[in-house]
Amino acid sequence: GIEILPHTPSTDCLAWHAARRQRVAINYAMFAGRGMRALFFRAKMSVSVGVRPRAVSTTRRLLDDVKVTFVTAEGTRIEASAKEGDSLLDVTIKNEIDEVEGACEGTLACSTCHMIFDEALYETLPEKDEEEEDMLDLAIGVTDTSRLGCQIKVTKAMDGVEIQLPSEE
Repeated sequence: GIEILPHTPSTDCLAWHAARRQRVAINYAMFAGRGMRALFFRAKMSVSVGVRPRAVSTTRRLLDDVKVTFVTAEGTRIEASAKEGDSLLDVTIKNEIDEVEGACEGTLACSTCHMIFDEALYETLPEKDEEEEDMLDLAIGVTDTSRLGCQIKVTKAMDGVEIQLPSEE
Protein backbone atom coordinates (compact mmCIF):
# COMPACT_ATOMS: atom_id res chain seq x y z
CA GLY A 1 0.00 0.00 0.00
CA ILE A 2 0.90 3.65 -0.21
CA GLU A 3 1.47 5.58 2.97
CA ILE A 4 0.05 9.10 2.85
CA LEU A 5 1.94 11.50 5.05
CA PRO A 6 0.20 14.61 6.43
CA HIS A 7 1.19 17.88 4.79
CA THR A 8 2.78 20.40 7.12
CA PRO A 9 2.65 23.77 5.39
CA SER A 10 5.69 26.01 5.65
CA THR A 11 5.50 29.48 7.16
CA ASP A 12 5.73 30.98 3.64
CA CYS A 13 2.85 28.79 2.46
CA LEU A 14 0.63 29.80 5.40
CA ALA A 15 1.45 33.49 4.95
CA TRP A 16 0.67 33.34 1.22
CA HIS A 17 -2.72 31.71 1.80
CA ALA A 18 -3.61 34.16 4.59
CA ALA A 19 -2.81 37.12 2.32
CA ARG A 20 -4.77 35.54 -0.53
CA ARG A 21 -7.86 34.96 1.64
CA GLN A 22 -7.67 38.60 2.73
CA ARG A 23 -7.47 39.84 -0.90
CA VAL A 24 -10.39 37.61 -1.91
CA ALA A 25 -12.48 38.94 1.00
CA ILE A 26 -11.75 42.50 -0.15
CA ASN A 27 -12.79 41.59 -3.70
CA TYR A 28 -16.05 40.19 -2.35
CA ALA A 29 -16.75 43.39 -0.51
CA MET A 30 -16.38 45.20 -3.85
CA PHE A 31 -18.56 42.73 -5.74
CA ALA A 32 -21.24 42.07 -3.12
CA GLY A 33 -24.01 42.52 -5.67
CA ARG A 34 -22.76 39.78 -8.02
CA GLY A 35 -25.24 37.14 -6.73
CA MET A 36 -24.79 33.39 -6.44
CA ARG A 37 -21.58 33.24 -8.47
CA ALA A 38 -19.77 35.33 -5.87
CA LEU A 39 -21.27 33.31 -3.02
CA PHE A 40 -20.09 30.06 -4.60
CA PHE A 41 -16.62 31.47 -5.11
CA ARG A 42 -16.45 32.68 -1.50
CA ALA A 43 -17.36 29.19 -0.25
CA LYS A 44 -14.85 27.58 -2.60
CA MET A 45 -12.02 29.87 -1.46
CA SER A 46 -12.74 29.46 2.24
CA VAL A 47 -11.76 25.77 2.05
CA SER A 48 -8.73 26.28 -0.20
CA VAL A 49 -5.75 24.13 0.84
CA GLY A 50 -2.34 23.32 -0.57
CA VAL A 51 0.41 25.46 -1.99
CA ARG A 52 0.49 27.88 -4.89
CA PRO A 53 1.28 26.02 -8.12
CA ARG A 54 4.74 26.77 -9.48
CA ALA A 55 6.01 26.28 -13.00
CA VAL A 56 8.88 23.92 -13.66
CA SER A 57 11.58 26.08 -15.20
CA THR A 58 13.30 24.94 -18.35
CA THR A 59 16.25 26.35 -20.25
CA ARG A 60 14.99 25.59 -23.73
CA ARG A 61 11.82 26.75 -25.40
CA LEU A 62 9.65 24.07 -26.94
CA LEU A 63 8.81 24.46 -30.61
CA ASP A 64 5.07 24.71 -29.97
CA ASP A 65 5.45 27.42 -27.31
CA VAL A 66 4.36 31.00 -27.94
CA LYS A 67 6.61 33.72 -26.52
CA VAL A 68 4.80 36.58 -24.75
CA THR A 69 6.46 39.51 -22.98
CA PHE A 70 4.72 41.21 -20.07
CA VAL A 71 5.82 44.77 -19.25
CA THR A 72 5.23 45.90 -15.66
CA ALA A 73 4.17 49.41 -14.68
CA GLU A 74 7.81 50.04 -13.68
CA GLY A 75 9.01 49.03 -17.16
CA THR A 76 10.41 45.62 -16.26
CA ARG A 77 10.09 43.16 -19.16
CA ILE A 78 9.16 39.58 -18.24
CA GLU A 79 9.36 36.97 -20.99
CA ALA A 80 7.01 34.02 -20.69
CA SER A 81 6.37 30.81 -22.58
CA ALA A 82 2.75 29.98 -23.35
CA LYS A 83 0.86 27.13 -24.90
CA GLU A 84 -1.73 27.84 -27.56
CA GLY A 85 -5.20 27.76 -25.99
CA ASP A 86 -4.10 28.75 -22.46
CA SER A 87 -5.54 31.94 -21.03
CA LEU A 88 -3.11 34.78 -20.40
CA LEU A 89 -3.91 34.43 -16.68
CA ASP A 90 -2.78 30.79 -16.84
CA VAL A 91 0.42 31.93 -18.58
CA THR A 92 1.22 34.36 -15.74
CA ILE A 93 0.59 31.67 -13.12
CA LYS A 94 2.68 29.01 -14.91
CA ASN A 95 5.54 31.49 -15.40
CA GLU A 96 5.33 32.76 -11.78
CA ILE A 97 4.57 36.37 -12.72
CA ASP A 98 3.38 37.80 -9.41
CA GLU A 99 2.36 41.18 -10.85
CA VAL A 100 -0.88 39.53 -12.05
CA GLU A 101 -2.95 38.26 -9.16
CA GLY A 102 -5.97 36.51 -10.67
CA ALA A 103 -7.76 36.36 -7.30
CA CYS A 104 -10.87 34.64 -8.70
CA GLU A 105 -8.78 32.07 -10.59
CA GLY A 106 -10.38 32.95 -13.92
CA THR A 107 -14.05 32.78 -12.93
CA LEU A 108 -14.70 36.39 -14.05
CA ALA A 109 -15.49 37.54 -10.51
CA CYS A 110 -12.70 40.15 -10.15
CA SER A 111 -10.47 42.41 -12.24
CA THR A 112 -7.05 41.49 -10.83
CA CYS A 113 -5.84 40.02 -14.16
CA HIS A 114 -6.35 43.35 -15.99
CA MET A 115 -3.95 43.77 -18.93
CA ILE A 116 -3.44 46.49 -21.54
CA PHE A 117 -2.88 45.56 -25.19
CA ASP A 118 -1.46 47.59 -28.05
CA GLU A 119 -4.05 48.72 -30.60
CA ALA A 120 -3.06 46.23 -33.33
CA LEU A 121 -3.30 43.18 -31.04
CA TYR A 122 -6.46 44.49 -29.35
CA GLU A 123 -8.26 44.62 -32.72
CA THR A 124 -7.58 40.89 -33.27
CA LEU A 125 -9.04 39.80 -29.91
CA PRO A 126 -12.59 38.45 -29.56
CA GLU A 127 -15.25 40.93 -28.44
CA LYS A 128 -15.73 41.59 -24.71
CA ASP A 129 -18.94 40.30 -23.20
CA GLU A 130 -21.05 42.28 -20.75
CA GLU A 131 -19.65 40.49 -17.68
CA GLU A 132 -16.07 41.35 -18.63
CA GLU A 133 -17.09 44.99 -19.23
CA ASP A 134 -18.63 45.09 -15.74
CA MET A 135 -15.43 43.78 -14.14
CA LEU A 136 -13.26 46.21 -16.13
CA ASP A 137 -15.41 49.07 -14.84
CA LEU A 138 -14.00 48.25 -11.39
CA ALA A 139 -10.34 47.92 -12.46
CA ILE A 140 -7.67 50.54 -11.83
CA GLY A 141 -6.01 52.24 -14.81
CA VAL A 142 -8.42 51.00 -17.51
CA THR A 143 -7.72 52.11 -21.08
CA ASP A 144 -9.59 51.67 -24.37
CA THR A 145 -7.50 48.55 -25.04
CA SER A 146 -7.87 46.93 -21.59
CA ARG A 147 -8.97 43.30 -21.23
CA LEU A 148 -9.00 40.67 -18.50
CA GLY A 149 -6.25 38.10 -18.98
CA CYS A 150 -8.54 35.25 -17.93
CA GLN A 151 -10.72 35.92 -20.98
CA ILE A 152 -7.95 35.98 -23.61
CA LYS A 153 -6.70 32.70 -25.09
CA VAL A 154 -3.16 32.47 -26.47
CA THR A 155 -2.88 31.99 -30.23
CA LYS A 156 0.14 31.41 -32.49
CA ALA A 157 -0.42 34.95 -33.83
CA MET A 158 0.52 36.29 -30.37
CA ASP A 159 4.10 35.00 -30.64
CA GLY A 160 6.44 37.87 -29.74
CA VAL A 161 3.78 40.33 -28.49
CA GLU A 162 4.19 42.68 -25.54
CA ILE A 163 1.38 43.12 -23.02
CA GLN A 164 1.38 46.00 -20.54
CA LEU A 165 0.52 45.28 -16.89
CA PRO A 166 -1.14 48.28 -15.20
CA SER A 167 -0.02 49.89 -11.97
CA GLU A 168 -1.77 48.57 -8.86
CA GLU A 169 -2.35 52.12 -7.64
